[in-house]
Amino acid sequence: MSSLRKPGRRAVGLVAAAGAVLALTACGPGGPDDASSGDREAKYRRVIEDPRPRPADVIEMAGAPTAVVRAGDGSLLLTYDAGNVEDDEGPAASAWRIIDPDGATVAQHAEHTDAEATRAAYKGVPGGFVRVPPGEGAEGAYALDVRGKRQKVVITGTPLRSRPGDVLLAELEPTLIYRPATRTVAPPAGVPQDAVRLAVDERGTIWSLDQSLTEDPTASCGSATAAPWAPRRSRSPTRVASSSRAMAPPRCPSPGARVWAVCW
Repeated sequence: MSSLRKPGRRAVGLVAAAGAVLALTACGPGGPDDASSGDREAKYRRVIEDPRPRPADVIEMAGAPTAVVRAGDGSLLLTYDAGNVEDDEGPAASAWRIIDPDGATVAQHAEHTDAEATRAAYKGVPGGFVRVPPGEGAEGAYALDVRGKRQKVVITGTPLRSRPGDVLLAELEPTLIYRPATRTVAPPAGVPQDAVRLAVDERGTIWSLDQSLTEDPTASCGSATAAPWAPRRSRSPTRVASSSRAMAPPRCPSPGARVWAVCW
């Protein structure tokens, strides 16, 4: 009798069926030996030429994210790009998707763009994400909360002395910090003109690796509470420390002190 079948057989049957469904999904609706590659190429072309592409379509055609950033609560923003594979010019499409700390998709968005356009980039910050300005200025910056709602930011050309909680939004050309407390994007005050690398630690101290044409590299630092931008001789530094390191970031030292800790 069917009602007397062992539960183990039913479980095995369900697992086998699920495996078959996954296999068919991976191969596509037509299987690996039909004209699915041609269909995919046609769909790819339709997606990048669509003036209002669907996020799911762009994400499918892109195949994998080009970047992932993390907000303060653990939410992730993944960016996707579907460019013109035949040429450096022509239509393209981009998309982003926000995933909450539990792994659920909470928002997604897609745009039609051009293959020559600067790809969208975002920075994870407390409370969400900030769009990195695509050009040489701060124009184009905006914020997204962790639910994907777009929020305006205050853009100012007046340099700000960095504070605890500030985030380095753009490192060079332009150099910009983002202040989550006021949603302000601005250049940091007093950054040396020959800076080649920058980092901001959790104390709000900006560390700069400076390389002139005539002198050895030096590490500099400055903030609202430290003597701004006094150069410290360094032993051929190659990178600037940031708060993402496992070790605690060094404090901006007193004038004349050597800074070995920021370089390795």
